Amino acid sequence: MKSIQPKKSIKSNSCKKGYIKRKSYIKSIKLKNTNKIKKIRVKSSCIKSRKLSKVKKLFTLKRGELSKYGYKNVSSLSKEKRHSSLRKAMRENSGSTLIKRLNALVLVNKNKNPSLSNKFKNDMKYIQKLYKSK
Repeated sequence: MKSIQPKKSIKSNSCKKGYIKRKSYIKSIKLKNTNKIKKIRVKSSCIKSRKLSKVKKLFTLKRGELSKYGYKNVSSLSKEKRHSSLRKAMRENSGSTLIKRLNALVLVNKNKNPSLSNKFKNDMKYIQKLYKSK
């Protein structure tokens, strides 16, 4: 019996942008009402790439962005001082950007420093309450 082999592709990548070349392969199909298996060679073709497309960044988290409002050394600041510095920051920035920045800080510190992450999370909830009330 003659065995089926996948053909080797001549062109390396003749696909349009966002698509990749899929190699040919052998597919086994069970025929209905019989126990026979038929082997079919599937030709190489272009398929849509599964790689993630570039996601638009909402903002970049810069070191010390909130420090000009007094929001620095957060682990040693009291709750009242943190909240007053966040209110100062809210005068110049919108509440949603502050929430996003604090959320990013929560996620960055989640595994490295969980207690600091909890402080950022509580501050984020505080800003959410302020932002909803306006």
